[in-house]
Amino acid sequence: MDYLYKVGDRLFLKPRSEAGSDTYKARIVDLDEQYIYIELPMHEQSSRLAFFPEGTELEVWFTGKDKVFYQFVSQVAGRRKERIPVTLLTHPHPDTIERKQRRQYLRVPCDAKIFLYVQNDHQAPKHLLIAQAVDLSGGGMAFTLAGKEQLQPGDKVKWEISLPLVQESSIPISGRGVVKRVTPPAEKGLPYKYSVAFTEIREQDRQQIIRYCFRRQLEMRKKGLEMS
Repeated sequence: MDYLYKVGDRLFLKPRSEAGSDTYKARIVDLDEQYIYIELPMHEQSSRLAFFPEGTELEVWFTGKDKVFYQFVSQVAGRRKERIPVTLLTHPHPDTIERKQRRQYLRVPCDAKIFLYVQNDHQAPKHLLIAQAVDLSGGGMAFTLAGKEQLQPGDKVKWEISLPLVQESSIPISGRGVVKRVTPPAEKGLPYKYSVAFTEIREQDRQQIIRYCFRRQLEMRKKGLEMS
């Protein structure tokens, strides 16, 4: 049977019963008609190994053969000791797998600080701007800046953002982008909102953002919050 995932693919896992943003990663070591066999899951930040009890429900996401992101729910079916210890996961029903188009990145609310410079062609970089993030995705971000309108559509910016992980730690990510839209404030005294599309970003950094977005989505679902 053909699957969207294959031996060697890396899966990202989050127990559905756990609060917080802890996620785990593991590679697929074998497949058969009954189970997905993965190496023991490793915590993304601390690198500790996880031993999930049989019956544990997991949110799972991965990049498919077509370079598209997929998400599904699986269940731990047990553990075995082959050449290496492995965890057994149930296959999802094909109709329950959610497909995330690369051009339609999952966008989630974000309240991190963003540091940016305007770097238009043939111009010296302007002074540092400190923005407040509104939302974030693998393809871009929106943020606010206090005061009068400071950016224009077409402006090129260099940015850096530190994404919160667990235990108050964070990871800095940087790249370049272009301002696509400027939204004036609805009321006097409120800040302008700017939407930026990423034009340069390391793929591993984009993956960090995408994983952060999935974690945020799961947290919000658990709290019963809607995403706009």
